[in-house]
Amino acid sequence: MTTTHIIITMALCMGVALNSLSGQKQDKGERHERMLEAKKEYISKSISMEESTAEQFWPLYVDYHRERGEHHKILKEFMRNSEDANIDDAALMKYIELRNEESRIHLDYLKALVTILPPEQILELERLEMKFNRGVVDRLRRRKGSKRSGN
Repeated sequence: MTTTHIIITMALCMGVALNSLSGQKQDKGERHERMLEAKKEYISKSISMEESTAEQFWPLYVDYHRERGEHHKILKEFMRNSEDANIDDAALMKYIELRNEESRIHLDYLKALVTILPPEQILELERLEMKFNRGVVDRLRRRKGSKRSGN
């Protein structure tokens, strides 16, 4: 796959993702599902897998993202509830526990991936995830900046 093809694919996927994020009538669950589908499409075009491998990989990938999303809600709620509170040692320990759980979720996912994908594909998958997420954030920032300037 050529670099140009990858860039075009990424741009299309980010457009789909941003379009799904901008729809104010959609609920968060629907936006999340559309974002996940855009990510899956982006990854599918960048990493080739045998059908039997894909049948094992995609359910694991979706489950990981759901578990990570559920944990993120818990962490976000903790952070929101601790904004105006006095932070003591117990609150700090709770935050550390939440971050450790976040790491455990990701580590369990990686351990499961080792049984499905070769190491180079696992690292490429991690790179693609980071690149996709960074691209979405960059586009959202640009979009937000253009709305502020009146464009």
